[in-house]
Amino acid sequence: MQVFLDLISISLLFMAILVVITGGLNALFGWNLAISVRSTVPTMALPDDFTTVIALAIALLLLSGFFYAIADLKRTGAFLKKYRWPVFAGVVVAIAASVISLANFAPHLPLELAVQSSDEEKAMELLEQRDYPAEVLNDLIYWSLKYEDFELTKAMVAKGADLEHRRGEFNTTLLQSAVLYFPSTATDFLIGQGVDVNVQDDYERTALHHLLSYREGNIENTDEAEILAIAETLVEAGAKIDLKSEFDETPLDIAKSKNYDTIVSFLESL
Repeated sequence: MQVFLDLISISLLFMAILVVITGGLNALFGWNLAISVRSTVPTMALPDDFTTVIALAIALLLLSGFFYAIADLKRTGAFLKKYRWPVFAGVVVAIAASVISLANFAPHLPLELAVQSSDEEKAMELLEQRDYPAEVLNDLIYWSLKYEDFELTKAMVAKGADLEHRRGEFNTTLLQSAVLYFPSTATDFLIGQGVDVNVQDDYERTALHHLLSYREGNIENTDEAEILAIAETLVEAGAKIDLKSEFDETPLDIAKSKNYDTIVSFLESL
């Protein structure tokens, strides 16, 4: 049991460090990096306010310390006996910092929980009660698209969310993320809302480039037929097939490299 609890403590400590590093990169470079345990699950970005990021890290550190303490009570007792007052002061400061920053984070938490649990009715109710920052709504659109809660997505757009916003270290769009991680209906929805299908990220890749390069590795049980259907939807919406990425690849080049024979035939027929 001690080994298991120590492992939890170390994991939480590592997560706290990762939160600080990721939040620091976001603050320094204007990125919107997030932390995920699985590449196929979109996550909320960390809080925009770096103070709140620090508060989150402190909370993780407190949890880490708790599990470390209960893992070996004798060890903990000896440590507290030796460093009683420094530990007490540290805990008080940590709790105070978390409480002070909580006000910046908590107002959005009920909506975030409702959207992430696909509780559309509750989320709609919360949206009607108050306004939310566009940055928060932009993050939550990822979850509503993932769960195919399209009416909720429309409601968040009406409240200020931007379907054309970019995010992450490569400045990718919602559509580019949709073809990578979400059900194909999310792509249909975004196209129906009039998003630009030819926007290029920092590596000059369009949604069609992303679809052909990465969807198979990110969506379980996907196949060439599904990828072809999405490619057809993109092309029908005006996706250009001759745009080259920074790697000098067109969508056709990628399809050939992936041995997508039916997609190659489709693109060559255009």
